[in-house]
Amino acid sequence: IATALFVTIGASLLGIIENLSYAQPGRMTRMAFGIGYPTDFGAHVLFLLLCYFYLRRKKIQYVELAITVLIGGLIYIFAEQEQMRCVSGCWQVSFSIPKSEETMQKKEKEYEMASWFSGLLASAGTICAAGILILSMLYTKGSSIFLKLDSILSQRLSFSKKGMEVYGFSIFGQYIPMQGNGGSTETPLNYFFLDSSYISILLQYGLIMFVMILILWGIIGL
Repeated sequence: IATALFVTIGASLLGIIENLSYAQPGRMTRMAFGIGYPTDFGAHVLFLLLCYFYLRRKKIQYVELAITVLIGGLIYIFAEQEQMRCVSGCWQVSFSIPKSEETMQKKEKEYEMASWFSGLLASAGTICAAGILILSMLYTKGSSIFLKLDSILSQRLSFSKKGMEVYGFSIFGQYIPMQGNGGSTETPLNYFFLDSSYISILLQYGLIMFVMILILWGIIGL
């Protein structure tokens, strides 16, 4: 995956494949580096680095952390968007765990994550799913609080509410036509995209699949 990603980035910079670029007034131009959208590019790098850190585990050195922070900074500059703050947060949390293991090992103690934090991580998927579902159902344009929250979440609440109202819930799922910004620099006139993965899974693949995924996430987390 790393090799394919490097080849893709190189090909986009050389003009062999398209490097989607999004101009922003007063801010740096965002680039996708051969991927369908800048945020998707950031996600590719994030999960690749998570795999790397998982394989390295206790062998991780501070120089590797420094290099990764540099990579994160570059991505924030060239693929910058609100979602990248979330990516940065994921990086910081994932880095702290292996170094905590190393610190405890030097003290000749076995590292053990606090039970409350372990339980929180294991149930994070269910907590986040419940949170975004409740907020989306309660969302109303007449509330300044919800409008501000929707802005912070990049309109995820308003589009999720629209999806619920137009298509509703189903047991086995349904086809929902969507039009997003990915794959083009032209803003679609009929933009509609369920950017919240939880709501997207629930509405497109149905209640049964949604519950099954949450259960599996919990089992994997435990």
